[in-house]
Amino acid sequence: MRALTPAEIVEVADGLLKGFNQEFQLERLIATAADINLALDIGKGHPLLKTAGDIINLTEAQGTTELVLREAAFQRPNNMFIQALAARFGLAPAPLSNVRVMVGGIAVEPASRNEYEAIVLEKAGTVKPGAWRRDMVAREAAVCQILFRGDAIGTAFLVTPNRVMSNWHVFEYPQNGGALGPLSDYEVRFDYRAAESKVPASNGKIVAIDTASGYLAKSPKSELDYVLVQLTETPGDDALTVDLKRGWLRPSSRTLQELEPVLVLQHPKGRTLELAIGPVVGWVEQRKDEIYAHWANTDEGSSGSPCFTCKWELAALHHRADPTGDKRPNRAVAMPAVLQDMGATGTLSLLPEVD
Repeated sequence: MRALTPAEIVEVADGLLKGFNQEFQLERLIATAADINLALDIGKGHPLLKTAGDIINLTEAQGTTELVLREAAFQRPNNMFIQALAARFGLAPAPLSNVRVMVGGIAVEPASRNEYEAIVLEKAGTVKPGAWRRDMVAREAAVCQILFRGDAIGTAFLVTPNRVMSNWHVFEYPQNGGALGPLSDYEVRFDYRAAESKVPASNGKIVAIDTASGYLAKSPKSELDYVLVQLTETPGDDALTVDLKRGWLRPSSRTLQELEPVLVLQHPKGRTLELAIGPVVGWVEQRKDEIYAHWANTDEGSSGSPCFTCKWELAALHHRADPTGDKRPNRAVAMPAVLQDMGATGTLSLLPEVD
C-alpha cells in the first residue's frame, strides 16, 4: 500500500471511527493487526478522532497501515463504511478476468504459457493473500499457552469451544516420571501476543482447566503424544469484536506431501505468539502415516503447537525434536492418526467438527 497523504490520513482516521467508535475497540484492533500497545505507544483518554489520527500517523511511520485496514475489514464484514474504506485503498478482492500477460507488447494466452510453469506440490495449492491473512488471524485466536503453576511450559489450541489439545508430555509431572500431573496445577492463557522485544500488546486471558473432567482423551508420549482437556469457561464463544468470535480449530484428515510447507503457531520459550514455517521432509522411520519430520523452527515451550498447511488447515500436532543426531528435524503427529486413535478409543465424539 502506498503512503497516505495528510488528507488521506484524516480520511482513514475518520473512516475507522465508523466501525470502531470506542477506545477499547481501537485498542484491540491495533494490538491484533500491528502489535501496537495503545497505552504505551499512543496514550489513552484523548478524543477519539485524535486517537485515531495518532494511530494512523504511527502506522504510516511503521508501514503497517495496510495491516490495520485489512484487519478492520475482516472484523467488520457487514459494515459498509469500513468495507468501502478498504476498497478505497485497493485492499478489497478484485476481479481477475481482465488480467493479461504481455510479452513484447502481445497478449499471451494461458494455453501458450503452460510450458513455463508447473504445479510441483498439488496438495499445497495457492491462496489469495487477503484470505490467507484473514484465516491466520482466526487461527491465532484459538491458540493458547500452557501454564504450570504460573510458568509457561507449552502450547495448546481449542478444538471445541471449551476443550484444548496439546502434548501428553507437556502435562507429564514430574518430567520423565511416566504419569500425567494433577490438572489443578495447569491453566491456559489466550491472546498473549506482541512483536519481539516489545512490551506485550496484550497480557492475555487466563482460563482454568476443569479438574473434575480429568483427561478426556490421551495417548502417551511414546505413541501419539496428545491429551484433550476441558476448560472451566468456553473461550471459543468469546466475542473478540462485535462481528467476530474466537472460534476453535477443526482437525483435518488431509495428509501433507513431502516438501510441503508447514506453519507452526507457537509460544516458544514462554514468549508471545510466534509463527514458524518449514518443509515437511517425510515420515519418521517406522512411523509412516503417524509422525512427520519437518524443518520448521521450534523451541522449548513449542510442544503442543498446531501445525497448519498453507491454507491454514490443521494438519498436525507438533511433538518434539528428533532425539538422535546433532542437526535434526522436528516431529509432528499427523492429525489423521490422532483422529483414528480417538475413534478406536471411543473419544472422537468429543470433537464436534472435522474437516
